[in-house]
Amino acid sequence: MRTINVEGESQLFVKPTMMRLSITISGDRDTFEEAVYQSTKETERFKYIVERLGFSKHDLKTIRLDIDTNTESYRDKNNHYRQRFVGYSYVHCMFLEFAEDNKRLGEILSALLESRIEFEFQVSHTISPAEQQDCQNKLLSDAVLDAKKKAEILAKASGVTLGEVVTIKHGNDCYDLYSNNFLDSECRFSPIMESAPVEFSVDAKEIELTNRVHIVWEIK
Repeated sequence: MRTINVEGESQLFVKPTMMRLSITISGDRDTFEEAVYQSTKETERFKYIVERLGFSKHDLKTIRLDIDTNTESYRDKNNHYRQRFVGYSYVHCMFLEFAEDNKRLGEILSALLESRIEFEFQVSHTISPAEQQDCQNKLLSDAVLDAKKKAEILAKASGVTLGEVVTIKHGNDCYDLYSNNFLDSECRFSPIMESAPVEFSVDAKEIELTNRVHIVWEIK
């Protein structure tokens, strides 16, 4: 059986409708128990704040929680470098997603700053799960149409006709659901922040989505 193998591609630009606020808290403590306690205390404080703003406390989701040992280098009596234990460090990464709204973002960050907890944050832009599925469906459909059009052109130029589809494979390795323009900052409380609300004017870049399919046709 003679076949022809064609790759179809598709591309889609969509306007973000959701914001993702990623938050990281970190610190050092002498004991493992103290590190766990401090991380939990700060996390619960942030959950209380987002709940006060109308979210569920479960909307603040954990991405990563690490508690590791800390060491430092020193020279021993023979002038050799050694490592010694100095305590524990914790890093807790969380995120909160909500509808694209600069004013809402400012309200959330202002409230978090009032906690007087030092944290780092990053803002990225995405689309809702339902929109993600719609986009993926359109990308696959457009990629198949692109492959078919290419196959028909190749078949006509070669003096053959397309038969039945033998196989179809697709991949989503180029499928990125987050806009690559974002805010990224480290926040430390100061008296000025306590009285000044945080305001943003962010016009998020469109998200570029791509996909491709590989289709094999029988040719006659």
